[in-house]
Amino acid sequence: MRFRVLLFFLMSVLTAVNAQNRELLNVDFNSTLNDDSAIGFKNATVKINIPLKLKKGVLTNSLLFSTNMIDYNSNTVLNTVTIENFKTLKYSLGFSNKVNEIWKFRVQIAPTISSNFDSNVLLDDVFMNGSLVFIKENNGSKLRLGLAYNSGFGMNTPIPVISYSNKVSNTFSYTLGMPETKLEYKF
Repeated sequence: MRFRVLLFFLMSVLTAVNAQNRELLNVDFNSTLNDDSAIGFKNATVKINIPLKLKKGVLTNSLLFSTNMIDYNSNTVLNTVTIENFKTLKYSLGFSNKVNEIWKFRVQIAPTISSNFDSNVLLDDVFMNGSLVFIKENNGSKLRLGLAYNSGFGMNTPIPVISYSNKVSNTFSYTLGMPETKLEYKF
């Protein structure tokens, strides 16, 4: 309960900052509904980006903290005690620069710790992620092409990044592609 109150307070206070520049701060809460036959998942994430403009390009330091809670139904026969919740702490260092007037690139490395923190952090809890993506921007739309090395999908292998996103209006945008597809509506 204390966590929910703290999260609500943090989201309320930081909404004004988030509305000013989404690239500096992002607070996100996701939840799936579950009934007696389904598993519920809740996620709360806070991400802070600190960009530093260089003579050529932008260097970005980011810190992300995420907590994930899995709510199993009463009919589950698995031993779920050790995987009911886990937390992720990720630091990332990224650099982006223009290639020409249309294209830019972004390279990023991101050491990550993901654990339930009930005991000592083991080497199995530490991951090294990274990406190299080329981005073409045109009138509110973005085409992204590249590779990401990310253990988030349970595989330590390069993942293709191919996506197209478009901001239709101030309230609606979408992204189609791999590894992310989403619709976003802002109230």
